[in-house]
Amino acid sequence: MIFNIGADGLTPINTNIRIQANTPYYIGASSSPSRIIVTRVEGDNFWYRTYPYNGRELLGDAICRSLVRRGTVTRVANIKDYLRRHLAHGEDDELRDEYLTEIEAFEKLLAGEPAPELVEDPEGLKYGHALLTAGEGPHPRGDAWYSAEHYGGVGGITIDGVEHYRVRTQAKLIDAIKVDPKLVFVSFDLEPVDA
Repeated sequence: MIFNIGADGLTPINTNIRIQANTPYYIGASSSPSRIIVTRVEGDNFWYRTYPYNGRELLGDAICRSLVRRGTVTRVANIKDYLRRHLAHGEDDELRDEYLTEIEAFEKLLAGEPAPELVEDPEGLKYGHALLTAGEGPHPRGDAWYSAEHYGGVGGITIDGVEHYRVRTQAKLIDAIKVDPKLVFVSFDLEPVDA
């Protein structure tokens, strides 16, 4: 058992959470924990990547596991609070079902159960830049910029007299971009790996 030394003396650190590979979690003791992706698990150890998920893997141990538990508990509480506030005012949130699924899955992990609905391909979470041009439309607000913005942060660039949109997005969204009639896919390059 691992203990924390604080104002209350020695208190046991709660490390009860199921850690599974290819699964996002939240880590940290603050009110806004950071999202990580666990890439592999071996015994009591696990490896994870932090945003933007292109870098080296970090080793998680028992203390790190307690921070993952705290961060995940905080994430669940934050989502519940968000939904309570928005749904109480009759607002329709397009992410409501996704948030409810996330809450249910994280509660399973916190109870030590598997949550296969959270499993993601870590490669799909990596960020890069897609180069796009305007497609057929119709575009939100009559501008292809807003169509491109659906997939991430947009920067405009003119190449050979044609307006292009450089979108910072995740690799997992490229297939959806390629079939979106409002946009024409030109290229995608992953961001360089951080050290």
